[in-house]
Amino acid sequence: MRALLLEAAERLFARNGYADTTTDDIAAEAGVTRSVMYRHFPTKSDLFREAVLNPFIAFLREYRSVWESQLDHRWHEDKVMRTMVALLYDSMRSHRDAVVGLVSAQAVMQPDVAREVDRLFDEFFADMLVIGEDTSGPLGWIPIDEDLELSIRLVLGMVAAAAVLDPIFLPKGRRRPSRDQIIDRLSALAMYGLRLRAP
Repeated sequence: MRALLLEAAERLFARNGYADTTTDDIAAEAGVTRSVMYRHFPTKSDLFREAVLNPFIAFLREYRSVWESQLDHRWHEDKVMRTMVALLYDSMRSHRDAVVGLVSAQAVMQPDVAREVDRLFDEFFADMLVIGEDTSGPLGWIPIDEDLELSIRLVLGMVAAAAVLDPIFLPKGRRRPSRDQIIDRLSALAMYGLRLRAP
């Protein structure tokens, strides 16, 4: 039931925006009564918070698990970066409505919801920074004394944009790259810049 409600909320927040989506709309889209919805999510802001943050939380949980599994026998830098990019890309693709809903809601969010979303994203990026500090130092990606957090935010933003805004930025039809081509190129860009290979 929660999954149905979250999927319905993702679609409606993306299509109508936060302000123009009602709890009645969400319940109807999910095919449940309002009372059922309120048992799972007491307010629209609770539903919004979980629906739009779900892809980021799912990605972080999965990436942390994969990252921890290789700590005893470290992977090559290409595999570490490609795994991170692939997990985020796939999460953003499967939850693109949530990401679009989050972006469209920025201007009309209630202040308490906006603060909570900001707090949760700060926690998300703080967790990514811990992983980044552990990874980038030994692999030599980014000197620790540089602004690693900004680099992490920009890399994740680039991947999210490629996953969600692909109709605008990626070629269409026969020229459209495959998922693996996109992930390979994003990984190389993140590690090496426009040269696409180590100096």
